[in-house]
Amino acid sequence: MKKSLLACALAVVCGGLWTAAEGANLVVNGSFEQGYESTTEINGGWPNNAGFWAPIGYFGFTDTIPGWTVGGGGVDWHDSSPNPGEPVAEDGRRLVDLNSTFGQDGGTISQTIATNSGAPYVMTFFYSAHPYAGCYFGPKAMQASAGGASVIVTPDPLTEGYLGGFPIWHSATLTFTATSASTTISFASLIGNTCAGPLVDNVVVEALAPTTKEQCKNGGWKVFGVFKNQGDCVSFVATEGRNPPAH
Repeated sequence: MKKSLLACALAVVCGGLWTAAEGANLVVNGSFEQGYESTTEINGGWPNNAGFWAPIGYFGFTDTIPGWTVGGGGVDWHDSSPNPGEPVAEDGRRLVDLNSTFGQDGGTISQTIATNSGAPYVMTFFYSAHPYAGCYFGPKAMQASAGGASVIVTPDPLTEGYLGGFPIWHSATLTFTATSASTTISFASLIGNTCAGPLVDNVVVEALAPTTKEQCKNGGWKVFGVFKNQGDCVSFVATEGRNPPAH
């Protein structure tokens, strides 16, 4: 998987030094690459569409995307296609269209990840709009959520100039503070009745590191889940990450 675009922004350290989660992505199958390794038509797959296409969650199609729960009107799980007007993944070869070809309502995908209550995190993801001209029907709004935080993005293949071409991927970030030992992240299409919706790929959630000594005090070091004690946390901040956690 691609390294996060925020690799150096996650803490006050760069150049290969330690960050709070050591670059670990907390999301399972964040680029949707896992599952269905065959390149032949499978369970309703679309022939000649780079070998794989599945309307997950739609009536009669009970296949699942490993690590993710599908809801709403269902989604399409795509391989990249070399044909203009079809999706090309931002990372790897697979992506998710949040509107199923056969669904009438917008689809959703969600996943629950392990977190430390009170600790800060950042979610990065890439989004685009499906460029197929026959399913334009206006901008492709989608909502990304993590715990109590959310953001709405609205790519538009017409105004961005790639309708009938290939997707143009944009990156977005969402910071949030965990309130329990687990946090649900989700992506939802905000449009219905279309055969091609907003696309999502390369989802990454990483823990943020402390940047001030005050964040380590009064038990604050505990929320990061990696420090042995307050002094360990303070040492990390004072050395700008050169002294990694002892935990």
